[in-house]
Amino acid sequence: MAVVPKTWPNPQGVSFTNRLSYADPQLQTQHQLPSAWRPLVTKQQGEKLKQLAARPTSSPPTAQTRARARLATELQRCRTVITLPPCPNPAVAIRTIVDRTHPACGEYGLFATRPLTPGTLLLVYQGRVTHYDEADPQSDYVLGLDATEWFRLAQRLATVTGQPSTELVPLRLAIDAATVGNEARFINDYRGIAAQPNVEFADFLHEATGTVNMGVWVQHHPIAAGQELLVNYGKSFWKSRQKET
Repeated sequence: MAVVPKTWPNPQGVSFTNRLSYADPQLQTQHQLPSAWRPLVTKQQGEKLKQLAARPTSSPPTAQTRARARLATELQRCRTVITLPPCPNPAVAIRTIVDRTHPACGEYGLFATRPLTPGTLLLVYQGRVTHYDEADPQSDYVLGLDATEWFRLAQRLATVTGQPSTELVPLRLAIDAATVGNEARFINDYRGIAAQPNVEFADFLHEATGTVNMGVWVQHHPIAAGQELLVNYGKSFWKSRQKET
């Protein structure tokens, strides 16, 4: 049973969870990177690609060298996630916003309880998983998750390293935290609050399970204790809301 954060707001009528739930049980199996591809995203493979990318090349670099460099960067990022962050995470707290100039005054926001370092994975976005085209268009808490890109990455790795590949299975998912989720659902958009966001949503591969997840990452600058975490919801979010109004 999940331990509910002390700052979880009861009036929301939203259940706390520390894991994804699936509308269709088959989605849980489909959501995992095929086991045959997981060795391609190990530390050893990442080091090999980094070495390939670092070799002296002609100027300008060849397309293959650029591809290797991109793969090394992606692989380096995914394998930095050795363990998932705690959920709930004591580094953040949900608080009621009392600043009258804040666009979400009287509602909730997510705040840092300690200094946060750039590049830190703070939270994994939790909620109910559906196929992307089955997501609720009225929900403000839906994030798209395209596992297909990770499958393609594994295929490209197989090509570069000479490893066997398997057939690509396209998979676009949506995670909806409207009725069940964790602290990540309380992160506000930066517009009207700050000049720019200080965290971002970005997917990553959890090596142990082979599951593609959506994480909340600290951006390029440190975040001070007490500072609100702010993200960019994206233009598509605001365009859809303008159509509704």
